[in-house]
Parts: sequence; C-alpha cells; structure tokens
Amino acid sequence: MKPLIFPLVYGFLFTFSLMLLSTMERSFGAEPSGQKLFAANCVRCHGLNAKGSMPAAKSLKVDPVQLDLTRESVVEKSAKYLREKISDGHGKMPPQGPRLSPSQIQSLVRYIQSLQKAYVLKAQGDK
Repeated sequence: MKPLIFPLVYGFLFTFSLMLLSTMERSFGAEPSGQKLFAANCVRCHGLNAKGSMPAAKSLKVDPVQLDLTRESVVEKSAKYLREKISDGHGKMPPQGPRLSPSQIQSLVRYIQSLQKAYVLKAQGDK
C-alpha cells in the first residue's frame, strides 16, 4: 500500500506546485516559457519554488542551501551572472548552454528573478 501512496502524494504536490507557480508567474510577469523550462530542467535540484531540493542535495552530497536560488547571496547576483552560470554550469550543475538557446536561458533567468522577487517582497512584508 505504501508504494502506491508515495507516487500519488508526489504527483499531487507537483501538480499543486505548478498551479502555485503559474499564479506567481502571472503576478510577477514572468514568461510562461521560463516556467516550463525551469520545470523541465531545474526543478530536480532547485525544487519547484527554487528553494532547493533536499533529495537532490543528499544525492549530490552538497549543502541544501547551495541549491536555494532565493537566498540573499544569489538574489544579489546580476542577470549576466545567472546567464553565465546556467550556460557554463556551476559546481555540480552541468552546463545548459549546449542544450538551451540564448533566448531560452534568458527566459529562465527572468523566471528565476521573478521567483526571487516574490520571496524578497514576501520577506519584506513579514518584517
């Protein structure tokens, strides 16, 4: 019974998270293609909310904080920096430049920045 529940729970959480991200995307003006690219290429390690994935951190043997794209040290980075890291790779992250076009990488950067902006605004509201 447990093996059946696990995929159902993850399926529900994944669907709910995509709906939540879609709402955030409309709120902050990110392109739909950036969200789709993020879901297809980044979610496994960075999580649906860009806060990092604990299972990925364990399997990659990295500090989960390193996978959090919403932490202050990453939020402060420029779009150029993000484009370069996505294109050329960073640490254990493989380069995406050979797989994605420059416009797709730019869409990813805009989407990541929209998630970052949402978390910054939320953090400011929590103060």
